[in-house]
Amino acid sequence: MKISAGGFTTTDSRYQIVDWEGLSLPGIIKKDSAITVKLEYSPTDSSFSRSFIEILGSACSGMDMIADGMIDLFCSDVDMGDCVIDDSVSAVISQLFCNNSASAVNITGLNIETGDASMFEYINFNPPLPCTLDSGQCLQVTFRFKPVSLGSKYSRISLTTSVGTFYSNITGNGLNKQGVNDYIEGQAKLEEIYPNPATGITNVNFTLSEPGVTKLWVINVLGGKIMKIGDNYMEPGAKELSFDSGRLTNGVFFVLMQTPTQLLTRKFNVIK
Repeated sequence: MKISAGGFTTTDSRYQIVDWEGLSLPGIIKKDSAITVKLEYSPTDSSFSRSFIEILGSACSGMDMIADGMIDLFCSDVDMGDCVIDDSVSAVISQLFCNNSASAVNITGLNIETGDASMFEYINFNPPLPCTLDSGQCLQVTFRFKPVSLGSKYSRISLTTSVGTFYSNITGNGLNKQGVNDYIEGQAKLEEIYPNPATGITNVNFTLSEPGVTKLWVINVLGGKIMKIGDNYMEPGAKELSFDSGRLTNGVFFVLMQTPTQLLTRKFNVIK
């Protein structure tokens, strides 16, 4: 079998055959013998990628290879979770971007671009940018998600460094806010929280119109989930659950109820 001078073609230039086990190209692999090739992958982002590699030469039919790769050198995907569409509510999450290489790397910038970028923003860096991260050190970035419409949202994070630009994804989900004034016959209903202001054991009354898993949380004004109240399969009808608001700090909170088809919220205050 004769391997031509070029050796191979690849559909993704980040995948390269860098060693032919001593075989000089063009070269011949003798009958009934084999060589091991060394494939090198030089990623530029944390996304999954795939390359089709074709060996060039005579009698090389059927020697194509498929190579898959993915690396988390710096960029981890950020999931902002669910957030209610409301001017006073947003979701805030901190994410670590760690230098997993063997050498120090300078971080010069971070941007959120493409897709639904206007609904995402970064609000803090620790340490501040620009900065230098030694091997194993991490940059903590705090992001905010404020959806303006229903459904899944997506954008891309680009991290600019001294060794290249790396990319990851940031996602979130916009959910509808519905209160008692929006109640429609035949749909779920979430009553006022009582007592309100809450000081200890606090009651949540609600009515379900359909069977299914119903989840209830206490969330803060940023949309962050503080406490799970319920997560069970429930039949239609009137229900009541209780939780200990004494575990919360003074301030404004919401009860968030998610049924198979609806999302409802109720505001309450904690005063001790």
